[in-house]
Amino acid sequence: MKFLLKTEASREIGFGHLKRLEVLAKELQKRGHEVNFVHFNSDVYMPNIKGEESFLKLCETNDVLIIDEPNFPKNYYSCLKIIKTIGIDELSPLRQYLDVHICSTLLGLEGKIIKNKKSIEYIGVKYFIFGRGIKYSNKNNRILVSFGGSDPRNITEKFLENFELDNLDVVIGPGFSKKRVKTLKEKYQNISFLENIKQLSQKISPYKFIACSGGVTAYEALKSKCIPLIIAQNQEQEDIAKNLFAKGLGYYFGKSNQFDKKALLSILKEGIDRKVTDSMFKNFEKLNGEDSTTLVVDLLIKHGQSKKI
Repeated sequence: MKFLLKTEASREIGFGHLKRLEVLAKELQKRGHEVNFVHFNSDVYMPNIKGEESFLKLCETNDVLIIDEPNFPKNYYSCLKIIKTIGIDELSPLRQYLDVHICSTLLGLEGKIIKNKKSIEYIGVKYFIFGRGIKYSNKNNRILVSFGGSDPRNITEKFLENFELDNLDVVIGPGFSKKRVKTLKEKYQNISFLENIKQLSQKISPYKFIACSGGVTAYEALKSKCIPLIIAQNQEQEDIAKNLFAKGLGYYFGKSNQFDKKALLSILKEGIDRKVTDSMFKNFEKLNGEDSTTLVVDLLIKHGQSKKI
């Protein structure tokens, strides 16, 4: 089959949507399927399609369209009538046009399947798409800091202004400008900065804590038995963080402009009881299952092969 993967990646949107589809692309290609990426206006290289007519032709020549982006343009909705369409974490009006919806973070953590006349929705962490290569290792005494590939709200700077600790490893995302990186390095010369990280999920495991926003990284941390300390970039991430915190899966300190510095510093300095962390990771394993990525890929292929979704 031919899969058309539609996403965007930029400083404002971030790079998580693209990274997630790259994981799916590799898995689909391993199984012998053809994968084509398309975007309309991204900061990274992908085949760049402009105009409804060009996108319509792509939909006509592929079997399945997978959309993973927050703002798919409404003027392209008409193209979805001619191709099986699968969306990932879509709560925009696009949701009602999908044949299949994989929603691992935004509609709750427990696994469930909802069927209606138009579509099937797979909900919960059970359907989370993880990159391969996540390993478990002994924990060091350092703290990883990563607020996304672009960190559009500059939480990295706000974090360092309040917590200039000597055991921080701060990730420089691909969306950071050269000027921004230079300023950070000059201002915080005692801080360790990590650059050119191709797959962050493979770097998390040695750390006991990671300061992050409420996107994909929080889930990758839990999978790696690393405790996410979450400061949200936006309302969507805040909703995710609150859901995780309510289940005892990490800690939430507020949005970027008003996070609880005192509570966060307390955890950074004093740590968390071992019984609490053990319970946290066991609960996440129960929700996630053995291999959620393979489960999702199986579903994509199954629905792609069906005559009618």
